Amino acid sequence: MRVWKERFELLDSTIAPTQTPIELVDQYHDTPRLRESRSFDADEQYWYISFDVVISVLVCCAALLIFYGVYVYTRKHCWRCQRAVEGSEQRQCCHTGKDASRAQRVGLVVWLVIAVVVFAVLTVITQQKLDNTLHNLHGGVNDLGDAFDAIDAQTASLDDIGARTLETSQEIFCVDDSFEKLIMDAAEDFAAAAADAADIAADAAADANKLGSRLKGHGRWLDLALLVLLAFVVLILPCAAYGGLTKSPRLLEHWAARWACFVVACLAVLLAFEFGVLVKVSDFCVAPDANFRDLVDRRIAISSADAELVDYYVSCGGANPLLAPLNNSLAEITFLDDAAALALATGACAPAQSLEELRVLMVAADAQLDSVQTAAACDAVTPIYQDLVHDTLCRKFVRSLNAMGVSHAVVGVALYVFLYAANYVSETILLEAERRDIKAQVGSRNLEDDFRASRDEERTRGEETKEDFSRPSQHYFSGWSVGGSAWTGTDSVT
Repeated sequence: MRVWKERFELLDSTIAPTQTPIELVDQYHDTPRLRESRSFDADEQYWYISFDVVISVLVCCAALLIFYGVYVYTRKHCWRCQRAVEGSEQRQCCHTGKDASRAQRVGLVVWLVIAVVVFAVLTVITQQKLDNTLHNLHGGVNDLGDAFDAIDAQTASLDDIGARTLETSQEIFCVDDSFEKLIMDAAEDFAAAAADAADIAADAAADANKLGSRLKGHGRWLDLALLVLLAFVVLILPCAAYGGLTKSPRLLEHWAARWACFVVACLAVLLAFEFGVLVKVSDFCVAPDANFRDLVDRRIAISSADAELVDYYVSCGGANPLLAPLNNSLAEITFLDDAAALALATGACAPAQSLEELRVLMVAADAQLDSVQTAAACDAVTPIYQDLVHDTLCRKFVRSLNAMGVSHAVVGVALYVFLYAANYVSETILLEAERRDIKAQVGSRNLEDDFRASRDEERTRGEETKEDFSRPSQHYFSGWSVGGSAWTGTDSVT
């Protein structure tokens, strides 16, 4: 038999050292807080999100929307003042022709189309990255569960061998009672050690699978939320385009702008939760190993034995708690194999069939212990943990969620600018309509004045004509002259 004890001592590990946090993690970790501490606390009710950051982002976004509301209210109730200050020509910043709002309406729709396209493209790209990260995160948790399931299966087989060893040893009787008792005690110690290792492995596998079940299904809710938000953003476009095409200030201001304001509010809420999660995950990733131990201990409520197992696989140092119960019985296992061989050779114990079976069981135990050590080795489990926590969570997840948050912030700013632009264009359309009404009124008033002037002139001429024809002698004779002088009617006729 080989020296068993050496097989359960960790000599050198090939595990890479813990990676340092990325710069993005340090930046989010340094985010100012209102009340919360920057250290990660697993005892908090919402340990996965920083509500200080959520409240701060929501307050800032709410202040911007309130400012927009005050802006709209002020301009609507100061319409005369606005017209007096801006003037008709000053508002035509893009075009000075008859249709002054055309360039503004085209620019507004183009701006909105660009915002919608950018939002759709960024959503698809960032969502795909985040989905891949979440898939890797779920896959890492599943791999961790599979690793502990493999350990559980190997220790269960070892436990079965221990039970069969105990049954076989009970069938053996020896001439020397003390020798028989030694065989029985060694078999009991081996069976108990195998059972303890199997219990620890079963509990660890159950806790690992419990962790995986808590993470399943959350990615679908995020996909649904992003799909609904994308639909909300797209719905702004037809309303704004139709309003710009038909020169309808009501559609632009009352429908497109108000719906865009609602979408901006939804983006603000989503953005607040994204950055809240980012800050809290960064707090975790500053010291991921210690925080992972604390999180598993507080949130999964593992046993003390499993807590020691977590410490071992996180640090990859010291004695493996899973194999420690087997160390006390290794000498007894070696003794069982040697005692069975001696009893067969000397005939000190019987029956021979049970002694042969005991030796076979020891060979099986030898092979099974090798499988247990391979499955439970630090190099078999710790790389999965490091890929799950250090690489996937603290690097890929932080980068993916940060990219999604930044894209939502960019689109939110674009839609916020659209709110002011939509109101400005609607006011330009109203001013154009007002100028057309004024011109129409002035034109009708001029026609009426011309008609009245011409009628008064004709009336004046009519009165003068009537006055002349009231004295026909003057009409007929005033212009006649005889001999160069006007005839007055008193001269004689010759």
